[in-house]
Amino acid sequence: MMVGKILEASKKHQVLPRAMMVIMSYQYFVVTNWFMSLDNPSNSQAALVSVVTGAMTGAFGLWLGAEGKQVITNDKNDKDK
Repeated sequence: MMVGKILEASKKHQVLPRAMMVIMSYQYFVVTNWFMSLDNPSNSQAALVSVVTGAMTGAFGLWLGAEGKQVITNDKNDKDK
């Protein structure tokens, strides 16, 4: 019974998607700092950073799109109908 309450609360507050965004943001920060600290980066290292940047951009766009789809209703307007 307690597990069900925990799962419901984590779903309501969207814990998993937010945690994944925090982890991805941290990894993006680490990869970017690693690349900037290289003296003479190779093409493969630049390609890796490019792929990570593209993945982060896509994930961030999807995350923002999912957050924007939440519907907020105004009870006052619903009563007038």
